[in-house]
Amino acid sequence: TKVRQRATQRQRLTQTPVSAPNQRCAMDFVRQQLADGRWYRVLTEFDQCTPGNASGW
Repeated sequence: TKVRQRATQRQRLTQTPVSAPNQRCAMDFVRQQLADGRWYRVLTEFDQCTPGNASGW
């Protein structure tokens, strides 16, 4: 069997707190199923400072 090489671990950078809108955004795919059984995916983006503010493409 082939032996996998483990990647070297790096220390994570600490993120500065968000204090105003549009400083940091996050994106994620959301997958939903329609009533007829078909699936669809939407790429959502939201601002991490403004709760409840998401947009989808």
